[in-house]
Amino acid sequence: MTVSPIRVSFQYSNTGVNEQLLSFPRKNVKQRDVFGVLQYNGGVRKMGIPLTRRDRHWTYADICALPEEERWEIIDGVAWNMCAAPIEPHQWISGEIWYRLRDLLGADGPCRVYAAPFDVFFPRAPMPTEGGEPVLDGIDTVVQPDIVVICDRNRIIREGCVGAPDLVVEILSPSTSQKDLRDKFALYERGGVREYWVVDPGNEAITLFRLGPDGRYADPEFYRLIQEPDARAESRVIEGFSISARELFSRS
Repeated sequence: MTVSPIRVSFQYSNTGVNEQLLSFPRKNVKQRDVFGVLQYNGGVRKMGIPLTRRDRHWTYADICALPEEERWEIIDGVAWNMCAAPIEPHQWISGEIWYRLRDLLGADGPCRVYAAPFDVFFPRAPMPTEGGEPVLDGIDTVVQPDIVVICDRNRIIREGCVGAPDLVVEILSPSTSQKDLRDKFALYERGGVREYWVVDPGNEAITLFRLGPDGRYADPEFYRLIQEPDARAESRVIEGFSISARELFSRS
């Protein structure tokens, strides 16, 4: 079968001609992978690959048995180590987005916003219950997005969220970019996350994916500090939420 990728590229200039290129090869109607390539003046910055464990089919019970100081995510039974604490720019951006969403949503509205560490469970089938509580041990996909907004309170449990949040924000770092742009992209798409925001501090860019009527992410929207610093990335899921590249990446 011939793969027909959708390619989105744009030029920008700093000290020379640079290019950012994201290609979206469509393998079939049910699956799409995202691969990002960031190029700077002819050089390629390789995406970081975090430590993974594939020695078994991992479940939530397995990662709960690991030392408490370790943080892991699991996607389709593969365990991903979340490495060291995020660096300062990552934390500042995360805090800024969380604060704006919290201020907008308030304490008494239908939607809640959470920042990592906050577990989001994607069960493959209806979960068994015990004493009225869900049994999570066998779930093989549990992630900790940087920011989530959940508007269905029935999804919120003591341990986190069961099922897709309405909005997810991931902030790229060298150790997570491959996972965020490929593995988590596919997970959030198939899981039904209505909006997926990818914030890239290194390139001072925001990429916004929206779930279409066909259950797949439509072509992305790009917002970049060096191009249109005041153009606003605007949510269609959370009314009134928008942010510009200048607000995220320009600090005094």
